[in-house]
Amino acid sequence: MHIEISNTGTISFIIDPSVINATKKDLEKHDSSSVAHKSAFDKKADTIELDRHRNNLDIHVNATTMENYNTAISGLIDHTENTAVHTNATEKAEWTAGAKTATQAAETAAQNSIRYAELASRISRVEDGLQQCYRKSVPCLL
Repeated sequence: MHIEISNTGTISFIIDPSVINATKKDLEKHDSSSVAHKSAFDKKADTIELDRHRNNLDIHVNATTMENYNTAISGLIDHTENTAVHTNATEKAEWTAGAKTATQAAETAAQNSIRYAELASRISRVEDGLQQCYRKSVPCLL
């Protein structure tokens, strides 16, 4: 370091204790030392490990994977826009009405089945009564 002074009457020289002065030779010696940056080198990732991570296709998307995603998404879009395989509002309304009609028909059939069973039971009782009258050879009032 060189200092040039033109007015020697007002010179103040203050040394800051937090400043470290080093020569170029000191820095070169430090940089060439095997232990000078050990902690920094210890933090640096191993090149083989870094390459293994970078080439891991399970965690990184590459061009092939991206193309596969694009193909899948394109197929999904084509499918969702295909009116031949999806219903529209009119078809859905018709199916809903058809389901309601089918439910009502099933309820009516169940009621008719119960009514049929009741009538069959009555007919059976009348037949039994007629057979008893016939066996006794007496007139029956039914």
